[in-house]
Amino acid sequence: MFVCRKFAQWAYLDKVHRIAISFNGRDILTTKTKRQQVTFKIPKETNDRLGALAIATRRTKTFVLEEAVSAYLDYNEWQIQSILRGLEDMKAGRVTPIEDVIAELEAELENCPD
Repeated sequence: MFVCRKFAQWAYLDKVHRIAISFNGRDILTTKTKRQQVTFKIPKETNDRLGALAIATRRTKTFVLEEAVSAYLDYNEWQIQSILRGLEDMKAGRVTPIEDVIAELEAELENCPD
């Protein structure tokens, strides 16, 4: 088992690639995920930015890329699910006519202090 202590954080890496990070005695991350390699090309400027961010945050480029890809996927999956729910609402008749929306907004504007 490998133990690394830095800034009151502990990281443990055992033989099955289990990582646990603790802060003040509380586990804040535990993962036992199989990892797969992905290869792609990026512009030099993007790679430079990636390297600079990794250095500034004291993280690896892999960590920064994983976080960026995960955030991108989370956002886009949320957006697609929201669109699909909206389409389901429309098919089920759960909609508000545009005239009602405009009237409500105009009423709000009239009550708004200048």
